[in-house]
Amino acid sequence: MEVDAELKLRVIQNAIKSFGEAKHLVWMPLSLVEFLIDNGYVVGYERRVLVEELKGFVSEAKYLKNQFSFYIEIDFENKYQKLSLDGSFCKVGYGHLVDSGQWQPTPLLVEAPHDAKLYELGANCYMISQGFSDSLSAKLTHYPGGGGGTYDMYRDLLDSHKSFLCVLDSDKKHPQGPEGTTAKAFKDVARGVNNNTLLKVLSCSELENVLPTGLVREAIEVHDMHRLEDFEYLVETGFWKFFDFKDGVFKAKAEELDCKHGKYWEEFKEFHDIGEGEKLMRPFSGLARHVLDAISHRSLHQSVVKIRQDVDQEWLHIVEMAASWGACRRREVS
Repeated sequence: MEVDAELKLRVIQNAIKSFGEAKHLVWMPLSLVEFLIDNGYVVGYERRVLVEELKGFVSEAKYLKNQFSFYIEIDFENKYQKLSLDGSFCKVGYGHLVDSGQWQPTPLLVEAPHDAKLYELGANCYMISQGFSDSLSAKLTHYPGGGGGTYDMYRDLLDSHKSFLCVLDSDKKHPQGPEGTTAKAFKDVARGVNNNTLLKVLSCSELENVLPTGLVREAIEVHDMHRLEDFEYLVETGFWKFFDFKDGVFKAKAEELDCKHGKYWEEFKEFHDIGEGEKLMRPFSGLARHVLDAISHRSLHQSVVKIRQDVDQEWLHIVEMAASWGACRRREVS
């Protein structure tokens, strides 16, 4: 603590406060907790959090980081370091964390507001599935980019030195087809963990194609029951991963895609009987909104049971990442 002691202490105080305010999970050695208390380095709210909550938490939760896919370690030796190691954790120099603004809930950059809401709700479903519902939660600050503005917002977040995650639609219309305009803007950005940021581009087309099938099925049963057979066909055949739920897929476009990228859509049912100007199947209106409404207006435990490990793998991967980056206490210390 001798070098830059005041700044290092500010970082520690920020960490303690963010833990108490349910913005981040924080772990530190019990010896450091006792040192801070015994030497009077923290007072007021931070001292109360340290004595009443964090001291007990660090004793019980030493191995909690093993339950998550990512965590950040503060480097008190190298002031401005940012170094990601094997994709599971990052060492960040204390100089980046002096500003209390860095300790707000982790930013989640997506393309639309409902995307962020669904991913955060999914992260909290993950917490429940792991048995953390009584003590832990996931909290993220939503940054909806919107089309071409998404990359600009990504650069702004990088410049702010904040730790954040970014989840993008691929907008692919064919398994072997190209990514859409927004994802292409990130062509020079490495996928996965880059220092204290994470970029995930969906392997399927967009959010609707990765939502848990059980929750989508339930939404269709409520809002469009006669379309249930269509949805079951898409799931059983795998076409649901690239089907355009908002606008549908015109046969002429499907033929063009197959011609460029290989056979795929021509295996769709009754493909050769569909007129050139017709769609392979009618779209499903408002699907993401209906799923969001269903999750938002009931206990998350009721949604957890609708998620299947064998079918919803990509969804589970994304929400586990979101839970890891957004993990916090369930309740604030008042």
